Amino acid sequence: MPTIDLPLSRLQEVEGFYEGEKIDLVPPYALAFYKGEGFTLTIYLKKEAVRLYFQGPKADQEAAIWGEVKETPGKKSAKAFRLLYPMEGSDEVGTGSFFGGIAVAAALVKKEDLPYLKELGITDSKEMGDEAILQRVPLLVKRLPYAYSYLTPEKYNEVHDKYNMNAIKAKMHNAVLLSLLKDHPGAHLYIDQFIPEDSYYRYLNNEKEVARDIVFSIKGEKAFPAVAAASCIARYCFLKKMEKMDALYGVHFPQGAGSEVLDFARTFLASRPEAAKLTCKLNFKTYEQALMNPILP
Repeated sequence: MPTIDLPLSRLQEVEGFYEGEKIDLVPPYALAFYKGEGFTLTIYLKKEAVRLYFQGPKADQEAAIWGEVKETPGKKSAKAFRLLYPMEGSDEVGTGSFFGGIAVAAALVKKEDLPYLKELGITDSKEMGDEAILQRVPLLVKRLPYAYSYLTPEKYNEVHDKYNMNAIKAKMHNAVLLSLLKDHPGAHLYIDQFIPEDSYYRYLNNEKEVARDIVFSIKGEKAFPAVAAASCIARYCFLKKMEKMDALYGVHFPQGAGSEVLDFARTFLASRPEAAKLTCKLNFKTYEQALMNPILP
């Protein structure tokens, strides 16, 4: 039974990730219980941390999304994927941030691009500082074909009434992959896996066109150069949109969903309640908590 411990500040990220699979019947002493395809997740509070217990045939696969999973004795190692070029990869940014929308990008990498990616130091955007992202991505996109989509907080709050977070991400990934694929037919497709493959395609059942033959891999930014490039482009897009929101409201919106964000939200939303649907994701618990304990100007 894979077990992952995370800081308490990441609880909302986990809850948002699995919101469409939550079960009301919760085991004793547990905070929440989720049932997905091939796994269950039970969450417990542990002092200043949360403990995630995964069970089921896809338990290891799910647990690996949140941390390092040790090999079970006698169990086969994870499937190794071939790196085929030209490679088109996609990734998203912003799903765990209370303020701001969601950015999804796709990038096309050819084998001859690899030395340039190494020269720029392109890797998983979570391991690159914002300053590096802002400096290097403009150079990156001069060489790599790319596509991106940004879902504003206002639009997110509108569509979230109909679609959960994973459905929204699946639709956005599909859109950017198709957009880039039209100009580069025959590219090999890769995604940083955020849900099981069958669930991903299920969310796209009603789409007119679906990109298929995709290689799904947990921590795809580490495995696939095109996914790493896409993660950086998506991060750049998210940061630039946040800069515009900062300028519009004359404040600096913090990222994530931790205590710093809650403190800011309590003050900002008390003074600008009309801006809530335009700046933040209303389904996050941070919104309810900010309204319950506002800091009046």
